[in-house]
Amino acid sequence: MNRRTYDVDEVRQQARVLGEQSKLASTMHAMNYRQRFTDLLALFRRDEPLALLADVLNAHPGPDTDAKSYYAKACQGPAPALPADRYTRMALVFHVISAVMLRESKVDFHYLCTCGFPGPSLGHKVEAFRTGVLEPFLEDLRGLFADVAKTLPATGTVDLYEAYVAHLGAS
Repeated sequence: MNRRTYDVDEVRQQARVLGEQSKLASTMHAMNYRQRFTDLLALFRRDEPLALLADVLNAHPGPDTDAKSYYAKACQGPAPALPADRYTRMALVFHVISAVMLRESKVDFHYLCTCGFPGPSLGHKVEAFRTGVLEPFLEDLRGLFADVAKTLPATGTVDLYEAYVAHLGAS
């Protein structure tokens, strides 16, 4: 488990960096998805506040956040709609992106897009994934940090794990 207590200035700085990096992830397309996903997941490994969020997302229980189940359903027809709950939605997309990047998971991104998303070409299908799955995840991520930032004291420290749990509705 990563450290939980952060200086409020660290959290504000992380929110700023995340805003910049999420814009880069938004430029994902069929040819550069691997690099964009690598960069995004590197943020979750490199930056401690995001590594802590990754721990929270990985701890989300239930079949609604299983990447392989989502992949199997998407490959049989239209991809399932994302869950309405922000915590479940973020955990699912985080797990899908992580599974795409793990070769042993056998989740093929192009196949996922080809079978599960509408469009006349792979480029259109990847764009449908980007706008229907990745963008909502990035908006949730920015929204989570904005919500946390609103509740930060002017100075001092904050238990970021507890802040994530409170704003995600996790228990």
